[in-house]
Amino acid sequence: LTAIARRVAFPDADQAVSAEQLRQRLIELSPARLVTRNTPPFLLFHGTADDVVPLEQSTKFQQALVEHGVAAELILKPDGGHPWATIHEEVGQLADWFDQQLQGKTVAPSPAASQPASQPAEAQPAEIQAKVDDRGASATLPANSTQAAASPLTRLDDKRYLIIHADDAGMSHSANVGTIQGLEEGLVSSVSIMVPCPWIEEFAAYCRAHPDGDYGIHLTLNSEWQHYRWGPVAPRERVPSLVDPSGYLWDNVAQVMQHAQVDEVLIELRAQIDRALELGIPLSHLDTHMGALVSRPDLLEAYVNLGLEYDLPVMFLGSSDPQTREAYPALAALGPSLQQRLEQARLPVLDRLLQFYGGETEQERREVYVNALRSLPLGVTQLIVHCGVDDAELQAITSSARRRDEDRRIFCDPDIAALLRQQGIEVINWKQFRARSQPASPTSRR
Repeated sequence: LTAIARRVAFPDADQAVSAEQLRQRLIELSPARLVTRNTPPFLLFHGTADDVVPLEQSTKFQQALVEHGVAAELILKPDGGHPWATIHEEVGQLADWFDQQLQGKTVAPSPAASQPASQPAEAQPAEIQAKVDDRGASATLPANSTQAAASPLTRLDDKRYLIIHADDAGMSHSANVGTIQGLEEGLVSSVSIMVPCPWIEEFAAYCRAHPDGDYGIHLTLNSEWQHYRWGPVAPRERVPSLVDPSGYLWDNVAQVMQHAQVDEVLIELRAQIDRALELGIPLSHLDTHMGALVSRPDLLEAYVNLGLEYDLPVMFLGSSDPQTREAYPALAALGPSLQQRLEQARLPVLDRLLQFYGGETEQERREVYVNALRSLPLGVTQLIVHCGVDDAELQAITSSARRRDEDRRIFCDPDIAALLRQQGIEVINWKQFRARSQPASPTSRR
């Protein structure tokens, strides 16, 4: 590979070239650095098992294209090598995609067309990836499709908005009781539900009786407790890469990253969403249990595409701090392009996400929350809490029973409600977030 790289970088070189010279020249020749607004549309295919070209090459190239307003889409081929044996099957998809581009609106060259990739030009309408099918392929909508957003979303950055989001409804009876109390007597404004868990039907009955509530699906790929486990919603024989030798979902996210095949992930997650709909749960959004769906680029893309497929917002950060980018490299690599797809589909994106595990006592935990609320920036923040009742059931399931009980009590405390009023923080839910983010109509603007 080094010899090939030397011939590409220095085709006419007669003398020896140092490793540093080679590195600098290859950086200069990187496609991502040569993008301008006049670059033609690109459809990229990359195998997730490619051991020759790193996936980062494709994600950086796609990001540069999107930043310059160039229609671009990256499709990940599960277990695809360099190349994969069935690559000929993508030829038809390639042809269809370029037909859509040729039929779409072209962008006339402008003075910005010569800008290098380090100076992003104003973005033009790009592509919307609509869904990922069971083979990992995707369908697209052309940039001028009537389903694309005609106007940018309205940014809610005029004040401090907060979604107080209780995770893990449906996990157990005690979790259901605590979550319902947080909704009815406290400040909890939104909930996410674990469909594979044994107590889902109890919480579904509550949702049917309270259809105005804000309910999301806590898309679940792992089963983390030692003596309290759950399996997939889909038949096990259809998702063998998602289950351990005992037939339960894997214990932790690292095992999901190692074993899960993205086509089987899509089968399972669609089964979870469809099961919730069959149970009569009115859905407002999707999110990911323990971050499993942001642990790999192909899983992250599948997660976003499920939101597009079901027309549901997903818990997704519009920007991330260095710690988040280090913890979730897939989000750092694919975040900008996936955010563009969501916003073109008029699905809003969070400004920030907060979750706290610490606090040895309830008072310490309360102080953590109070300090976070007082320093909350402008924009939309989601604060994740876990409500429960510290009873024998919850104690037998998890060592976090006390913290879950404290979350319930803290966010049912009138003093916390008073603090929010004093700080000018408006508590909203995902349905309100979506509605308020829609572009104003021409009539309303007049």
